[in-house]
Amino acid sequence: MNKQPTSFITSVFQAKCSLKHAFLFILIAGLCFSTQAQVIEIAGRVTSKTDGKPIPRAQILVKGTNASATTDARGDYTIRADVRGTLVFSGAGMKTREEPVKNRKNINVAMEPVKIEAKIDQVVVVIPGNVPWKNTGIVLQPNDKVEFKATGKVCFSNGHPDSCVDPEGYPRDYYYQDFPPDWGYCGDPVGGDFSGLEGHAGLIAKVGSDIFFVGKGITIGGKKGALSIGINDCTFTGDYSNSGQFSVVIKVTRGAP
Repeated sequence: MNKQPTSFITSVFQAKCSLKHAFLFILIAGLCFSTQAQVIEIAGRVTSKTDGKPIPRAQILVKGTNASATTDARGDYTIRADVRGTLVFSGAGMKTREEPVKNRKNINVAMEPVKIEAKIDQVVVVIPGNVPWKNTGIVLQPNDKVEFKATGKVCFSNGHPDSCVDPEGYPRDYYYQDFPPDWGYCGDPVGGDFSGLEGHAGLIAKVGSDIFFVGKGITIGGKKGALSIGINDCTFTGDYSNSGQFSVVIKVTRGAP
């Protein structure tokens, strides 16, 4: 039996290896080309799951890449991504959401709002009868709800037999009959008519230049700024030489719905 020369066998082996390498190269190149060809354009709309309204300026990212898009005023967007990629949706006050592309050219997303738990702060502030205003140390925002509950007694220095009153103060009619000279000041202590609630030494409060009647208790909202409480002394001289004090429990619910 004739044996093939060693050089011939080596040449055949090298040729087979070259063909195999060439085949692998073509296969890999084809896979790469195929992968590139799987990038598609995706369009859709981002809305709120709560009310169905569009969410403008929501951000869409292709996960693991730098590709991104932003929704317009109608909540619409377009973006290019791999069919096997994942889109990441995010927006102010909304939960981040991921959506696999799965060869879909239209992806609409309804986003859920992030639930913010209301934070409750409560302080007790004591205001002596001889102090016009006392800063509570509380700074309010428009979404805060504030509840006041006041107790105590203040006695005026005018020596009148009925000079000791609670946070509601003298009833309007009573004060008008007994102290008419001061009514022009006390009847409108904070720039408005309080339907008979205001009176001599009623408890009042202010946020900035906004002054309002508190009395024994009130709940307010929509105010922004530092909160102070005061006594409507109804004096023209500014002589706050009263005795006694009011104790005020102030409960603030931050970000109340």
